[in-house]
Amino acid sequence: KAADGKVDSQFKIKLPLVSGLKSDEVSIEGKAKITDGRFGKVGGQFDVQGFTLALDLTGAALEAKGDLLVNGVPAKVSGQRVFGAEADQQPPVKVTASLDETDRNQLGLDINDLVSGVVPIEITLQKGLGPAPVIHLKADLTNAALNIEPIAWSKIQGRPAVLETDIA
Repeated sequence: KAADGKVDSQFKIKLPLVSGLKSDEVSIEGKAKITDGRFGKVGGQFDVQGFTLALDLTGAALEAKGDLLVNGVPAKVSGQRVFGAEADQQPPVKVTASLDETDRNQLGLDINDLVSGVVPIEITLQKGLGPAPVIHLKADLTNAALNIEPIAWSKIQGRPAVLETDIA
């Protein structure tokens, strides 16, 4: 309901014209490209717009890759839906971006007093055991400087560091 965009697609459908047709006798393959895409607010706070998404449909899976803007911050997305696999056995959807101070502000992440520099991130979303998806964040802090004054701790830019966490 809140999604919009332009779609250019080509599909090849094999549909035998016989009585008693079974679903495994039908096959659909194709490619599609969505441009000028947008969603409403995702997660109640993230405006996703300006996305370009390439879709590839085979008999085994649907694969999607593309670029998007989240609150004006450029990111990449990729994912796959494997047909016949259970929801908890599906590959995760991945969103990647490199966030500087301005990007973090645009996303509402008020951490620039602790972190300075560019931080590449990868967010994965996957179906878990419960109703909510499992959201995992991995941030490469190597090229960022960290300064946590209340505990008198800092990390200089260039020293390897990674932050990984699940988001609930």
